[in-house]
Amino acid sequence: MPRIAIAGKNQVAIDGMNAALALDMNRRVYCVANRSDDGVDRWQPSFRKCAAASARVELVELDDLFDLDDIHFFSLEFDRILKPERFRSAALFNLHFSLLPAYRGMYTSTMPLLNGETESGVTLHRIDGGIDTGPMVTRRSFPILTEDTARDLYLKYLQAGSRLFREHLKSVVLGDFSQTDQPEAGSSYTSRSAIDYGNLKIDMNRSALQVHNQIRAFTFREYQLPVIGGMPIYRSQMTDTRSGAEPGTLSGRTAHTLRLATLDHDLILFPDRFDDALAAICADDHRSLEQILAQFPGLAAEQDPQGLSLPGQARKARAVNCLELLASAEP
Repeated sequence: MPRIAIAGKNQVAIDGMNAALALDMNRRVYCVANRSDDGVDRWQPSFRKCAAASARVELVELDDLFDLDDIHFFSLEFDRILKPERFRSAALFNLHFSLLPAYRGMYTSTMPLLNGETESGVTLHRIDGGIDTGPMVTRRSFPILTEDTARDLYLKYLQAGSRLFREHLKSVVLGDFSQTDQPEAGSSYTSRSAIDYGNLKIDMNRSALQVHNQIRAFTFREYQLPVIGGMPIYRSQMTDTRSGAEPGTLSGRTAHTLRLATLDHDLILFPDRFDDALAAICADDHRSLEQILAQFPGLAAEQDPQGLSLPGQARKARAVNCLELLASAEP
């Protein structure tokens, strides 16, 4: 059976490595970690760390694989665009986070939400000279819910991608599969320069649905939250109330919500309460923390861009009551 190389990051690459190891107990698997992977677990586990811990895995650099003619190479969230002509092997595959041919390229957790899609998925395809344009081997779809954020969508990609890869790895390695050229109908591509994440702005001169879609498309705590009126916003909610003020006007503030006028209907905004949760933990105020988690249950599993999590802060502060509450709240 040919040798296998897994290149990428996060849980999907770890799951792919384990699937490759499970095919043959005598097999060694080559792994290439992304350049940003420093071997430290953060909101996602480190692929480099997991690969280094296995006696049957050889951590290599990408160019170590170019001259191997019997290698099956799989890109699972890999950070480099590959040039097939540099490989002796033609068995090069990529697991892309979208239902190709739609959403080739970057920001596949953002663009479907901005466009109000109700479905996405993952695609295993051959790597050719283009960007996500190679023949498709298999796809798996899943629904996008109206409240899903970019973070929610990315987690769905990880789960669906790992399952698809496990189910089809053996047949691909044995050559027992068919492939289909991508149609041009329905194709789209997003470049890295399409979104400036360092200067995100919500366009208020849009319908309530469009503004809501922008908010959830940019909600991914480990990277950023959308900011409106100087406040980081965790989520938004549609209403049937017609807006009587100029789009972008904030009003009707309560203890934990406020209203935003749009071109048609008001939105209810929920400012982020991560810092409130941290303060409750420092005081071991589990009742206040319980109220926050009742409103935002997902906070228990999230980290800020610096890697700070609520359970981590509770352990550091030895806030036993809060730690027990967080343990019961985590999915």
